[in-house]
Amino acid sequence: MSGQVYKRCSCPVQRDERGKRLNCLRPHGSWTLVADVPRDGDAPRRQHTKGGFATKRDAEAALRTFLAAADTGYVVLPKKITLGDYLAGWLDAVEPSLAATASSNYRIIVRCYVLPHLGSTWLASLRPDHLISAYRALLTGGGRQGRPLSGTTVRTVHRILSKALGDAVRDGLLPRNPAANVPLPKRVTPELQVWDRAQVMTFLP
Repeated sequence: MSGQVYKRCSCPVQRDERGKRLNCLRPHGSWTLVADVPRDGDAPRRQHTKGGFATKRDAEAALRTFLAAADTGYVVLPKKITLGDYLAGWLDAVEPSLAATASSNYRIIVRCYVLPHLGSTWLASLRPDHLISAYRALLTGGGRQGRPLSGTTVRTVHRILSKALGDAVRDGLLPRNPAANVPLPKRVTPELQVWDRAQVMTFLP
């Protein structure tokens, strides 16, 4: 059994020469723990993530408690969890493997486009039709001030959500990925505008 704690804040992620994440030294943000969960037979590796600790000491104490319980076999993980709660932990878990820009983009996509439509849905109850309905809402009015969202952006939302749900399947939280066969909007390629001879002659000196 192993685990670690790390700090979450709005500052860009810093890493040392070996690529290990460095914790911000400023007095803000919160702390998160990530710990391995004991495997059940040949089940895939799983991790338990919990955030919101005010200090590093609090997170380390919670981590020790979890690891001690895991060693005795008394670990109770939440069975009922909303997609919003799951994604909060998932973002914390994948953040160390992402570049700072990618991590920030993931969080913006989840906060702006996923949580308003799907955040309160139970993870275990999530179905393809939930995603289809959410994507339709984004296409018709999911942008700023209710403007339509582009098909390309909706496909990005789907890519991130599909990855998160795929990890939920890997961790034994879902039997299958509800995003696997969801139809997606087409990518819209801007039409190339070519000048005719008259326009070219007008432009040239």
